[in-house]
Amino acid sequence: ATVIAVMVTLACAAVLGTMATAGSGWLPQMLADNRYSSMFNIGRYGQWLVTGLALAILFARRSASTMDMWLAVVLSAWFFEIGLVSIFNAGRWDLGFYAGRAYGLVASSFVLIMLLVEHGRMYRDLAEAQATARTVARLQETQQVLGLALAAGKMGVFSWDLGDKRAWWSPEVEHDILGLQPGTLAPEPGALTHYVFAEDRERLRAQIRDCIGNRRGCDVEFRLRDAQGNMRWASARGKAGYDGQGKATVVFGVLADITQRKRGEAAAAGMEMHFHTLADELPEIAWMARADGRIYWVYRRWL
Repeated sequence: ATVIAVMVTLACAAVLGTMATAGSGWLPQMLADNRYSSMFNIGRYGQWLVTGLALAILFARRSASTMDMWLAVVLSAWFFEIGLVSIFNAGRWDLGFYAGRAYGLVASSFVLIMLLVEHGRMYRDLAEAQATARTVARLQETQQVLGLALAAGKMGVFSWDLGDKRAWWSPEVEHDILGLQPGTLAPEPGALTHYVFAEDRERLRAQIRDCIGNRRGCDVEFRLRDAQGNMRWASARGKAGYDGQGKATVVFGVLADITQRKRGEAAAAGMEMHFHTLADELPEIAWMARADGRIYWVYRRWL
């Protein structure tokens, strides 16, 4: 396409150049003793009128697009150049003619410089947009991986804005742990405590206040009841952020469902108690030792 455009341009230049030199007799006379002829008057006034009309239509549209703005700039420069070169002067080589040529040089140079600057700005914006798009794609990929990890570990994340008393809960906290529809948990720091067992609420609040006040990480386990009424064990880990005056402003944390772990621990404790009960009733003397021979459990009747 570029080669074709160049060839067409060269062909047009050759035809027009031929007409201006060899075919000068075919063209109408524009000057008579450095004065404009009647044919030239038709051309200059017509060209000036058409340019002014196009400029008026463009201003009447009140468009805010970049293309229309630059079209208005070019038409304005062209309108004043035509006026100086061929309207407000009596002949070709008088003062107005030279003033128009000087104005045309300055105006075209200004338009060219501004177009180059605008072109560079557009390329810079395009590069920034592409970089932003790549960053967004990487963030989306990271978010998907994080979502899979949170779902596999039955975990969710949250953040609290202590200044505005607002909170954000991830969909995993709402749906996977509390059994709610995403977006239904109130966006406030104390919303989770409504689901916490009454016996654990004050302990949870006190431990959170202690962690924030002493600027240390918080790790607390508590019981809660989800939207369906099922009892769950949860583990919350979080840390606060502070401003320049040392005041806590935000809290970020992770909430995990540890119900299965607690059930396993309870089952293991029950099995151990059952084992000890049975072992203590044995008529024989029994003990257990490690591989290095160190005895860590002895039949109580030996004691």
